[in-house]
Formats: sequence, C-alpha cells, structure tokens
Amino acid sequence: MSQRIVFFTGRTQIKDCSKIAKALNEKRSVKTTLVTLGEYNKVRGEKENSFGRVKDILPDIDIDITEEQAEKDQNLLNHLSSIVGAQFLGRAIASDRYIGAMRPTGTWYKDHPLYWNRRRIHAFIARTAIKIFRYLKTTRPNAVFVESSSALYCVTRELCKSLGINSFYISSPRVWSNRIYTETENDFLWLECRDKYSLLSSRGIDTSLRKLSEKRLLEFRAKQSQPDYHSNSTSETASILDNLKVSEIVRYAKLWVRFINEPWRKNPRSYVSKFLSPVGLIKRYIQRKRSEEIYNDIVDIEPDLEKPYVVYFLHVQPEATVDFMAQRYMDQISTIRNISALLPPDIPLYVKEHNPMVGRRTSEFYAELFHIPNVVLVNHDIHSHIYIKSSEAVVTLTGTPGLESVLYGVPSIALGNVFYSVFDGVYDAENWEEVRAILSAIPDGLNKPTTDDAVRILASTYSASSPGVWPPDTEKSPELTRKTADVFYSMLG
Repeated sequence: MSQRIVFFTGRTQIKDCSKIAKALNEKRSVKTTLVTLGEYNKVRGEKENSFGRVKDILPDIDIDITEEQAEKDQNLLNHLSSIVGAQFLGRAIASDRYIGAMRPTGTWYKDHPLYWNRRRIHAFIARTAIKIFRYLKTTRPNAVFVESSSALYCVTRELCKSLGINSFYISSPRVWSNRIYTETENDFLWLECRDKYSLLSSRGIDTSLRKLSEKRLLEFRAKQSQPDYHSNSTSETASILDNLKVSEIVRYAKLWVRFINEPWRKNPRSYVSKFLSPVGLIKRYIQRKRSEEIYNDIVDIEPDLEKPYVVYFLHVQPEATVDFMAQRYMDQISTIRNISALLPPDIPLYVKEHNPMVGRRTSEFYAELFHIPNVVLVNHDIHSHIYIKSSEAVVTLTGTPGLESVLYGVPSIALGNVFYSVFDGVYDAENWEEVRAILSAIPDGLNKPTTDDAVRILASTYSASSPGVWPPDTEKSPELTRKTADVFYSMLG
C-alpha cells in the first residue's frame, strides 16, 4: 500500500519541498501532494513538476463580510477552539507574523485590496482551517509536513494531532550543524526536547549519546558556534557606494515599479511604499547614518571584562519572539532600566547590540540607553561568547545567548516564554519581584550550571532531532537531499 505525504506550505518553501518530493518519488511507495494557498502558489507548485498533485485550498472571502457571515465564521472558530483549545487558537492568531502587514495571497476584489481586519482575519483562519481539516480527515495521509510559521500552520498541526496524523515541521538548530529538528508540537517550541531533558534527568544518558554530546560541547566552546548572521554585520550604511551600483539601482527601480502597480500597496497596514520609494530609501539611509553616529559616539569599544558584570543582549525588533513571547518586557529600554536598577550597585549592566540591528534603531533609542545609570553599551564586534564566558549572568528575553550561556556554565535569566527555561542553570523569572531576588544574589548566590547540565541539554536535543539539513541543496550536495528525504520517509510510519 502506498504511503502518502502532504506538504502544506506557501511560496517560501515550495521549491525546497519540491526537492524532497522529487527524492521521495524515487521510492515508488510514496505519493506526494502539495496543499497551498492561492492560484499563484498552485501554479508555482505545478511548475516544479515534483508533486503528484497540487491543491489550492484558499477559500473565498468577500470584500464585505455581513453580520450573518461573521456569525458563521465565529461558529467555525468555536468549533476549531473545541479541537485545538481556545487559548491556543487565540495565541496563534495574536502572534501571527504575517497578518498584520500582508494580504492573503490572491484575495482582493476587482481593484480593491482586501485589507486585514478582525472579521477577515477570523474568516480567513476559520474557513481555511476547516477546509484543510476536512481534506485531511477525508484523505488520511500518513504524514503532513507543515510550514513552521503563521497561525494557520500552527492550527493545522494541532488539527493533525486531533486526527491522529503525524505532522512535523523543520527548523534549523543553532547549537550544532548537519541536523534537523523535528517535532509534532508547535507554538511552545522544542516541547519534545524538554520532555527528553526531563527523562534523561531521571534515567541517565547512555554511553554513546553522552560521548556525542560531550564532543559537541567541546566543539561548541572551542569554535564559539553561532548562526552566521551573529558574526556578520549587515549595516546598509557601511558603504553608500554599494547602494549606488547600477545593479542595485535597477533592482530598486524594478521593485518600486512593481509595488506602485499593486492594488494592495495602499493598505494602511503595509509599509512597502514607505520603504521602497526613492524618497523613502534616501530618508532611511540618512536616519540610519545618524543612528550609527550616535551609536559610535557612546559605544565602549574596549569594555573591561575582568571586573564582574551582567550582560543583556538586545533583540531584533519588531519580532514575534519579543513582541509576543516576551510581551511584558517588549519595551527593551524600560526592561534595561529595570534590570540596571535591580542589580547590586557595583555590578554594571553591559548591553550588546544585535549585529544586524546596528543603525536600524532610532538615534533616540541609543541616546536614552546612554543616560541609564550603570548601563554600558559595549562593542558589538566582540564575539558574544566572550561576553558570556566572562559574565556573572546573562539576561535575555528569549534569545539564543540564554541557552549558550548554560553551555558555558554561566547562569542565565530568561524573562520571556522560551523553550530552554526548564533547563538547570536557567532562572525563569515570572515577574520583576523574582528578577529582583535573582539579581540581588549576584555574584555569589547564583547556582552555576555544571558540565553535566550542559551535556544533558545537548543529549536531549540530539535525542529529539534527526540527521539531515534544511533546506536541502540539490545542486551542491544531492546526498543531503536524499538524507533529508529519508528523514521525511521515516515520519510516514
């Protein structure tokens, strides 16, 4: 009997999924289907010529939603809530990255853009989710690969779970290479890893897994492993000549012509025209240049790493991991001010900028940061691991440094809702009173994570992941595509 796998994704991952589908086609027992949203994505999927079938499930949404239709949509949402949980559904919609600034693909009425509002958001989620639910309930595939982002995909994975269908998505891990992380839960990231961590604490770690984890820990510390973007500055103001190249001018011109002809460009929740217009580009360059000047005036190029200090790593913003997962602390200036006030007076708070954000914040942001007592803005060109290793503690909202610090044996304080908060060595603060109690114990009262804690973290993460790479590269490394396809195949049961 043939195994069936459904890929439910949009334009960003259609090409990557087609590579996997093509590799799976070599296994004659596998049939693949692409489920996507909108005619554009359907045509794009068909052009790949890798999927056995391509299905568009984008529902019809009227330009005006009547009271009667809104009531029907609400009933659908109530039905979804009974399946996935009302809190989960509400959280998924509230944290959606795309609804705020984008229209649903292919949905506009004549020349009028279909702007997002409460009724249309609910109509889109309710009608589309019910369509995919009915489709999966009827076809009963062996497994469903679901894109990792947006409310609709989160809800779909929960619907799969209710039907007893194995669903999974893949994201790139940050603490090792050549592995892909798969899980059947969503919204609460890395749930399987957390479960493995709990089991390993009571049952111990087998010899082979321990050796693998210990080896990776040594490599991590020796090579200061990070995602590439952490070590590469992407400031657009580094060289104005780069932006004046003919190729760049032509690229911007094409983008501008495209967007001024799109009917949805007038969407008041879309910032495309502001950022891509010629005037907008010039204004943005000037603003970033001024911001960089302020930043360079106040940054400490050679901070003292010998004396005790606590380090806070600024986050990219706007970003769901800040604005949703750490909502109470999303005003980072206020958060830094509070942390500084709660620290012992002889312990400064070092604040390191996120490399891609240099010049992207307002000059007022840096000026206000400069005037907070006991706060030092430190050089972003110094590797973050150097700050971590020498610090008394790392404070972050939801960032990777909070996990990396534990691997170095440095206590971590997590203010947001983050997957690694259950690990030993991480202080999960629920409110400012708890933060006060934690910070007042510095430098002598905080329990430091041990090497065994770090090994167990890596062991649990390895246990909850599979070898491979995502997205696969068929041109440079066809064997990696086959390896990833094998991982997908193993999900079919």
